[in-house]
Amino acid sequence: MRTLIFAAFLFVLSTAAGHAQDIVEVVTEQWKPFSYEENGVVKGSATKIVLAVLERAGIEYSMNVYPWARSYKTALKRKSVLIFAIVRTEEREPLFKWVGQVAPTDKSTFYKLSRRTDIVVNSLDDAKKYVIGANIDSDKHQFLVKNGFERLSLVSDQALSPKQLFAGHIDLWIMHDINMAALLEAATIPAGKIVKVFTAYESRPYMAFSKGTADDLVAKAVRAYDELMAESRIEKF
Repeated sequence: MRTLIFAAFLFVLSTAAGHAQDIVEVVTEQWKPFSYEENGVVKGSATKIVLAVLERAGIEYSMNVYPWARSYKTALKRKSVLIFAIVRTEEREPLFKWVGQVAPTDKSTFYKLSRRTDIVVNSLDDAKKYVIGANIDSDKHQFLVKNGFERLSLVSDQALSPKQLFAGHIDLWIMHDINMAALLEAATIPAGKIVKVFTAYESRPYMAFSKGTADDLVAKAVRAYDELMAESRIEKF
């Protein structure tokens, strides 16, 4: 009798543990218009896609908005983590289990203050002469390191970079074009004060699971994403 009770107890524990493992931790950042928190609710065009996929796949989740570096490190170190919108790059390819694109393909561009007529950039080598601002562990940061940039000023919150630019702490700011308008609006910076200098590369933002996430759970999400795409319920990029 005791053996049966003990076996039943172990079964309950294993079932509870298995259920807990099915709850995915979703992490993102303040990245308008794709993901942002407003009055305690996570919104944005990419957020809508992620939530639609999780609902279709029947995946339980919790969602948190962190500075990018924290979200990125969380997805690198833990299992059952979903991160978005993460730019898919050659270096990141083996580090995550990719689901699908959740925001338009964009360009990452060097920006400067319009009054800085002394700054002229016609190539990546030209840009290396200046101090460049980027958010830590972002695709921009990784691109700069990969291409031999050394004069970097890294921040945990990309909203700090415009302040650095106006204070003269950095000469150039590398940012995704689509996000630039939202960031300038949030910082109440008039149009024309910050201008494009040179386009660095194209980027494709995705949703992806951490490497330690169970393959069957990832497969459910990929299947749900493909179904929603086929039904035109999410945008094709």
